[in-house]
Amino acid sequence: MRLLAAALVSTSALLAPRAPSPRKTITRTTRRHAHVDDEACRTQLKRRAAIAAFTLSLTRTANAVELVQPATADDRAPTLNWAGGTPFSATAKQIVDGYYGPEFVTYLSRFLLNFDGDCSNWWAQQERAVPASYDKKRRTAFLAAKFGTFTSSVEYGLRRYPGSSGRKALLDKLTQQHGFDPERRRHLALAFTLLAPDRQPVRGIKDLLVGVPVYGKRGGGVGALLPPAFSPGLADYLYADPLALLPRTQLPVLDSTKKAFEIRGLAPVLASQSSVFGDKGKKAVTIERPLELGTYASFAVAGLLGCSATHAVLVPIDVVKTRQQTEAEPDSIGSAAIRIYENEGLSALFLGAAPTLAGYCYYGLTVYPGYEYFSRTLSTLVAPSQAIEFRAAIVLLAGALATLVACVGVCPAEALRIRVVADPQRFEGDNLFGMAARVSREEGNVLYNGFRPLVVRQVIFGMVKFFFFDSLADAIFQAAPSLEATAGSRLFVSFLAGLAAGTASSLVSQPADAVLSRVNARGGQYPVVQAFADILEEESFAGFYRGALARCAWSGLVISGQFAIYDVLKSLFAVAGPDLTLHLDLAL
Repeated sequence: MRLLAAALVSTSALLAPRAPSPRKTITRTTRRHAHVDDEACRTQLKRRAAIAAFTLSLTRTANAVELVQPATADDRAPTLNWAGGTPFSATAKQIVDGYYGPEFVTYLSRFLLNFDGDCSNWWAQQERAVPASYDKKRRTAFLAAKFGTFTSSVEYGLRRYPGSSGRKALLDKLTQQHGFDPERRRHLALAFTLLAPDRQPVRGIKDLLVGVPVYGKRGGGVGALLPPAFSPGLADYLYADPLALLPRTQLPVLDSTKKAFEIRGLAPVLASQSSVFGDKGKKAVTIERPLELGTYASFAVAGLLGCSATHAVLVPIDVVKTRQQTEAEPDSIGSAAIRIYENEGLSALFLGAAPTLAGYCYYGLTVYPGYEYFSRTLSTLVAPSQAIEFRAAIVLLAGALATLVACVGVCPAEALRIRVVADPQRFEGDNLFGMAARVSREEGNVLYNGFRPLVVRQVIFGMVKFFFFDSLADAIFQAAPSLEATAGSRLFVSFLAGLAAGTASSLVSQPADAVLSRVNARGGQYPVVQAFADILEEESFAGFYRGALARCAWSGLVISGQFAIYDVLKSLFAVAGPDLTLHLDLAL
């Protein structure tokens, strides 16, 4: 018997085609499927190994699908390709859904994550990206979401294989890549069995099953042993683990009536729950393309125009706010505005416009590209899991660093603006450079004397602004993903999130703003600590929030306008989020 087996193995080795080195595939020593006791079938596998190999070689005909063919250059190409543009139209998605269906897509996704080297490496990166603080439930949800995006990318890759000819071509391609391993052939056969009966490549599934060992207590090849029915408990296990595959006892069974294969007991389970192998995602896997210097230049121009436009329009509110903070007996917002207009004319409401525009042109030119740069750079300095876990800290620190750079130009401009608004007669007839020269001549080098309170105010303001905007915008898009579909809806979200961010940052930074206004109104030699103590002594803590209502109104409108204009210009310059995004295009 042993001599006969050896002879059969030798014969099959001569007849069977030589298997090439597969394209970036991975061999797992332990695969995630239900446990099967190998002791019961080890003896029968020894007897059947030679017979299965000999049978496999004899069942090949000239027109049969070859299980292994020489790999072409295209076969060896990387599986993961990254492409720009819109990943999937609704019509194309419906067509692919009609051809393949969700169960096939999700099981094929599991197959690729287990056996394709590129896909497996990608999944390992996602597992490493799970924050350490996540409990089991959050970890499962995190990985389920990542699996959902991968299934969407797989579905996008299937667009190349429409119709019956496409399904046959897909089967041939996957067989070329993975047909050298019986276990992989079994999973491919199971995947194509998940297609609707009238869409199955029945002949191809039969060829895949040739030589696949059957695990059980009775001898024989495929078809000699009826596999156990699909267990509902197995469905829960599979759903919880995106890498789990059907156990080795599961094999497709040919239904002679339907002339199609089926997985015994799976149909009732599918009827009772939406999915067995995981949910398909609505979005594909995406990454951000590397940003070039020109991209940051576009950010800078968009920020400059957004900041200068909003500050120019809202100069009157800023004038009223500054007067409230620098006068001994301030009026309400409305009363102060009316009094300025009646006593000094309409032009008084635009006092300090020149230094305002100069300072905030520089501010927009630096703070927005600075935030874009620092937020990305800081994220790359830590592990992916830490970048997710400490996202809030990264946003706050990036906002602080970007604002610190911006304060270098804003500080002298702000010092000039406050002096002009507080004492307009002193600077009557002066242009921007004349104002700066007058202050330097009369007060000395004092334009940076308020740098510390300005930095405190602006850094706090910038940190809170970017944190609130990012957090609120993300929360809105997560709650209503459809708002990301059009430029108009994204603009609405930017305006709404900017309004909230401006109001919150204004309230948090208001005490520093009050100190800064007192320092600049009294002259550059007025110590910051003394200004803080005087406000506290004269008006208690309420003095730090004098003019807060006007400043909140000003900040809310300014920041919402800034972000809205910034996003519009980024879209015009083709540097908005969708323009910087690459989606995964699987080369199936």
